[in-house]
Amino acid sequence: RVGALWEPQMEECGDLTITGSDLKSAKGATLVKSLQTLSEELTNFEQTEEHEGLQSCAEALGDAKLLRHKDPEVKLLTACCVSDVLRIYAPDTPYSPDTLKNVFEVLIQQLNGVRDPKS
Repeated sequence: RVGALWEPQMEECGDLTITGSDLKSAKGATLVKSLQTLSEELTNFEQTEEHEGLQSCAEALGDAKLLRHKDPEVKLLTACCVSDVLRIYAPDTPYSPDTLKNVFEVLIQQLNGVRDPKS
């Protein structure tokens, strides 16, 4: 049976319920909730697990739409998710050098917020 050998490619990130497409299309409270869910789910991924399915989420998280978002909560949640993506992919990275530079700029901004929580 030919159909039994073919399995459709899932866009989901492994066992994650949030996809890269979800992140790209979400706005407002839906985006915050999606990032919260993704952040919780990413914390359960081991570094040694297969992470090929994470690519669409990693790409969406590295997009300027999220990294430069005007909502501080979205930027913070994005930084949390990106830090887990970097941990999962280590020692490799799913990001280009330019995107990686933007990612680290956002991570540093968020760490500066810890030093001065009023900013």
